Order: sequence, then C-alpha cells, then structure tokens
Amino acid sequence: EARWRAPGDVTVRARLILEPASAGGQEWTLLAEAEEAWDPAWPSPATVFWPDDPDVTWDRDIATGLRLRGINTLPD
Repeated sequence: EARWRAPGDVTVRARLILEPASAGGQEWTLLAEAEEAWDPAWPSPATVFWPDDPDVTWDRDIATGLRLRGINTLPD
C-alpha cells in the first residue's frame, strides 16, 4: 500500500495485489483512489511501485506494444 499527495494537496491511496497467474508468473491488480475526482495529469499510481521509464514492460500492451497510459485514458 502507498499514500501520497498529488498536486493540489489531494491525498491518493493505492494498493498493489499480487497473485499467481494460471499460466505461471504473476498477475497484479492495482487499485487507486483519491479524495477528489481523478486528474489525468497526475502521475500514474503504478509509478509508486515500478520505475517510470519509457521502456518498461509493465506499461506496454502485449499485443500492440503501445503504452497503456497512452491508449487507456480515463473518461471525463
């Protein structure tokens, strides 16, 4: 679990859950919530648990290779 202040003095809480995957390896679920509506300009909660580098594999769709943060923006 992690807790931090986003810009504007908003508290954000995140929890990372790791479980064994059916085909081996690990499956992870990241849950995050904030005291206010989520601002897409805030850093991804995933960067609290993993490095924020353009070449990291956690931020890539397996089928397309596109960055998940770029193709799955939050709705308004």
